[in-house]
Amino acid sequence: MESLIHKLCLLTFLIVFDATSSVAEQGGVPRMLWTDRNGKEITSAETERPKQKEEGVLYSITSHIRIWMEQLEGVACAVMSKGKGTILESALLQMIEEFYLSSMPDLVYRSECIIPVFLALVCITASVLYVLHQRRDASVPTMEQSTVDVTLDVDTAHPNLLIDGKTVRWIKETPQRLCNEKTFDEDPYVLGIMGRAWRAYWKVNVEKKDDWVLGVTKKTVNRKGQLVLSPANGFWVIRLSNGGRLKAMDDKEHVLDKDIPDEVAIYLDYKENKVTFFNAEDASLIYSFTNGPSYEDEVRPLFSPWNNDTNPITILSIVITKV
Repeated sequence: MESLIHKLCLLTFLIVFDATSSVAEQGGVPRMLWTDRNGKEITSAETERPKQKEEGVLYSITSHIRIWMEQLEGVACAVMSKGKGTILESALLQMIEEFYLSSMPDLVYRSECIIPVFLALVCITASVLYVLHQRRDASVPTMEQSTVDVTLDVDTAHPNLLIDGKTVRWIKETPQRLCNEKTFDEDPYVLGIMGRAWRAYWKVNVEKKDDWVLGVTKKTVNRKGQLVLSPANGFWVIRLSNGGRLKAMDDKEHVLDKDIPDEVAIYLDYKENKVTFFNAEDASLIYSFTNGPSYEDEVRPLFSPWNNDTNPITILSIVITKV
């Protein structure tokens, strides 16, 4: 029995990924699949929930199994992405002895074997984090190359929205225009106008606002009556309510545990079918819709300062950084 106890190990696999990359699932949860030497799934694995790194875009997932030493050969862990199959597979596993050691010679021998492997894994993990950090730092300048000039389409604006150049605010007392077939007649929205491209990037100032809606919508979306914001209805938007509830209006509404931004960057990528929102001040990820529109949907920017105050929201000019 003692010899078996010495051979029980804990195998751990760590993946660090960029939430805006293809590794990320909707909701940011790739699947970790452990297999034995025969390719059979090991169902006893335990996988932790994704942990967000300090930088906001980077996430880590840890998965581990307990296995006897004689069964170790051929064990691997694959990272599975829905619709894309296996996207990362590795047999590079961190082996941590369980606390079932009964003799000092064994402990010394195992320390001599495990410590170099552990240090090597630390170095590899640090290298991966550095590369991903570099990718994160480069992501915003890269997206800025897709900057488009967005203007506000007065013909679509709710009658109580005052449009002044690239600024829109709610005016309660006096309607600014009559309703027509293009206007939003109940909820206070206005569409943006931009050129067509496979990718588009723009920023909006929402400072001093307690309520707003930002994102994109299909050009053909219904504009009459109270609207239900969801991708199924042709909307990919985030919303701030009552100054403290930041929500992604996905097919299932998500309350986001994020700092409230003063500036929001929006990145539309038709090729990846994604709509991604960032805090424009620190480039941290707010939310990414991975069920985004296709090029044929021909979406348009959507804005709302809502109707609780007269503070404006403004489309910002962007100074493009060369990459």
